[in-house]
This record gives sequence, C-alpha cells and structure tokens, in this order.
Amino acid sequence: MRKLHLFILVFLFSGFAIAQEQLKVAFYNLFEYPRYLPTNRAPYLKNILSDIDPDLFLVCELLSEEGADDILYNAMNYDPNRNFARAPYVSNQSSNSDMQQLLFYDSDIWELLSTELLTTNYRDINKYKLRLITEEENDPTYVYAFITHLKSSDGRANRLIRLEMVEALTEHLQYIEPDAFVMFAGDFNLYSSTEESYQELLNEENDIVFVDPINSLGDWHDNEDFAYLHTQATRLSNAGFTTGASGGMDDRFDFIMLSESFFENNPKLEYIEDSYVAYGNNGNCFKKDINDPSCDGEYSLETRDWLYWMSDHLPVVLELQTNQNLLNTTKHENLEQQPKILSNPVENVLQIRMPELANNHFTINIYNSIGKSVIKQSVESNNSVFDIPIEHLSSGLYFIQLSNYPNQPIKFIKK
Repeated sequence: MRKLHLFILVFLFSGFAIAQEQLKVAFYNLFEYPRYLPTNRAPYLKNILSDIDPDLFLVCELLSEEGADDILYNAMNYDPNRNFARAPYVSNQSSNSDMQQLLFYDSDIWELLSTELLTTNYRDINKYKLRLITEEENDPTYVYAFITHLKSSDGRANRLIRLEMVEALTEHLQYIEPDAFVMFAGDFNLYSSTEESYQELLNEENDIVFVDPINSLGDWHDNEDFAYLHTQATRLSNAGFTTGASGGMDDRFDFIMLSESFFENNPKLEYIEDSYVAYGNNGNCFKKDINDPSCDGEYSLETRDWLYWMSDHLPVVLELQTNQNLLNTTKHENLEQQPKILSNPVENVLQIRMPELANNHFTINIYNSIGKSVIKQSVESNNSVFDIPIEHLSSGLYFIQLSNYPNQPIKFIKK
C-alpha cells in the first residue's frame, strides 16, 4: 500500500509545484569519490542529480578538492539554468582520515555566509550557514546545515564513538539561535532507533531538538519491514569494485534530520509532509542489488543502474517550502504564467489566481496525501481569482490538479 501511495504522490506532483517556492535537499554518500571503480563516475552522478534536481546537495566520503571540482563541473552541470557552487574544501582535521563532507548549492537560491569545522574524536562535522536569496531583505531566512559521517560498524565501542560525535554537535547548538532552521545530514551508520546517538538528537533538553521526518522507529538493520527506508548496500557483492558494502539492501544508514522549527507552521520555511524518500528504493529490494530486475516500481531499472554503479549507498531526499519570493532564479521564472494559491497554508477558503490567458472553463480535482480525490468541481468564471470552500477538509497536505494545467499540480496545506 505504501508503494501505491508514493506512486500516486509522485504522479500528482511530477510537474513543477507552484503553490509556494519548493526547495529540494539531498544527501549522498559518494563511496570514496573519486577513488573507486568505475574510474569515471561523474556521468552516473550527473544522471542521478538531473533526476533529483536538488537545490542543496550534501555529501560525504569525498576524498579531495579535485573530486569536489569534478562533481561541480562534470556532474552538476546538468542544467544550464542552474548555477551551482560549492563550499571550500578543507581536509579532515579530526584525524588522518581522507574522507570529508561538503556542501554544494544553487547560488541563485542560496548565499553561503560561513563555514566551520567541528572536530571530534573521529571525523569532522562540517557546519554551513546559508541565507535564502529573497525579496524580503529585511526579514532574512537563515539555514544551518551540518554534515557528518559517523563511526561505522556495530558493537558498543562503535556506538559510543557515534554518540561522542553527536554530542559534539548538540553541545555546539547552544551557539545557534533557538528558533533557527537547522538540518543535520550524513551517513549515521545507525542500526536502530534505540541507539544512543539517535536518542541524543531527539533529546528534548537540547538547545535545538531534531526531528526524524520519516519517524519510523524500530530496528532498521536486516529488517524487511523497513525495506522502503534502506539506503545500504546497493550491491550483493563488491567484486569488481575493489571494496564497499555488500550483502544487498538491508540498512538505513543515511539521514537528513531537521530541527523542530521546520514543523512549526512557519511559512518562511517548512518541511513538506511525506516528501522524505530513499531515492531509488522501490521498497521491494531487501537483500538484493538495487538494480535487480525484480525490484521494479517508481524508480526505473535505468535509474537503479546509475545508483548501482555510482555508490554502495542511496541518496536521501526531502522537500521544503517557503512563502518567500526567490530572486534571480530561472528555476521559477514562469510563475506569472501559472495558477497560484494566494495564501498557503489555507484555513477555510482556497483562493486560486489564474493567468490572464487561462481557459475560463475547467475542472479542479483536489487529492489528499494518499492520492484520494476529496473534491472535484467544474469551474466556469471570467474572474482571475476563484474560491473553493474547504472548511470540511481535515488538516493536512493536499494536491490540486487543474484540467487546463494537467502537468502543473499545486500543493497546499489545510490548517
């Protein structure tokens, strides 16, 4: 059933979402990029990024500045309308590990204000402060992005190293504004939601409390009930790859955690409900290669082939939305020619503004978050704005499909 719901959501929102500005965040463990086979992985990564189309791209297991430039110039050049940049690359300061984290971003949407390294007993935690580039200069929206790669392997000693690394982050949070928008992404190497480091992130006594957007508690390791969440290992065998994880898809190691501020109905920046996915995971690939032909579903065999050759992990992706007006971005340049919701979230009456040249006779369909039609209504009006009463709808996320704009679904939130 979950697969069906996800398919419906993707179908409804396969076009450009225009209810508010949509922002996509992706994290990816790059598998010691660019060291391991295949020799040139940039084309695989380019295909993956072109499909995800992230506004923020957070990575770990990056080995060099040359690798960072290879990604920027040979993988993130998939769209001439996107202007990606990267944070400065600094070698790991916490140990002699050559694996490092880094942030890539669309410089038309984000301004990188500062970078910092938090040293731990094992690897660095990278800290980045960003600002959304918007028309609201007197009301800026700041985001802090932390990226990590926690200690791998099971056992008490390794769990405690992971906990010490996370505590270095949670202790640092006292220096950040309590209501700040904070994300913490990385390869956490967690086997269960009961692990000490995971519980530390959720600790209500912290200066900033994190939320796991997918909120699926349990023993994730080697548990088919969580097959839809697993991000490692994309390969049954590492033969031909020199090294890397093997055994097939059976671990949820990769995360994007968000501060509570993303869930407090602040229209400046909000998490879009149900948008968190393990990209490429059709939910039916437990203990298999990610490109096993039997793992069919939303993600095509071609996409899963890219992922198989690129890394022993899958990316994780989520979406945010903001009511701020972004500047200098061709990504959103055609908004005036598209239908638009005038106020979002919506309380009792949904108001939609239509472009001047829009057909004045059309059908509106509204679907809930699991793809069930809850309103279907014919509209015939010469007005540029029309109203749809929705006071009877429950609170939550909804999708609008207009018959005269079949490829432009709109999201809104009912209060």
